Amino acid sequence: MKRWNERTSQADPGAPNPEMEAPRVDRFLTEITGVCRRYGLSIFVDDCEGFIVGEFKEENIKRLMCADIDLDPGDLE
Repeated sequence: MKRWNERTSQADPGAPNPEMEAPRVDRFLTEITGVCRRYGLSIFVDDCEGFIVGEFKEENIKRLMCADIDLDPGDLE
């Protein structure tokens, strides 16, 4: 899935498109999702105050799976 890369967008504001595929991040978040389902818990952020752990909700998983990244393009595989 394409993700907005904060590092690329900050390094070169004139870059044509800081969205890029991040297979390593996709695998990581898929594994986290499995752990959330197994424990019946979700990780989410409320108004950027920090992370909150609560009861499992698909909505929270969908938001987690759409996370932006902050990685060098060479670290995405």
